[in-house]
Amino acid sequence: MSSISELLTGNSLHKEILITAGNLAYREKLPAYVVGGYVRDMLLSRVSSDIDIMVEGDGIAFAKK
Repeated sequence: MSSISELLTGNSLHKEILITAGNLAYREKLPAYVVGGYVRDMLLSRVSSDIDIMVEGDGIAFAKK
């Protein structure tokens, strides 16, 4: 059985995206969460082609950075 951390970072591109988003959220002091179908797909060992990230605050400004 894998840990959630291992499941969410099994794909190197996804890992890079998650680390970048996490670092940005930390720098900007904004809570950010991986949500939705991506989490479900990882828990069910399915391939996922998109990552849903929820940010408390201005999500558009966050995405532009």
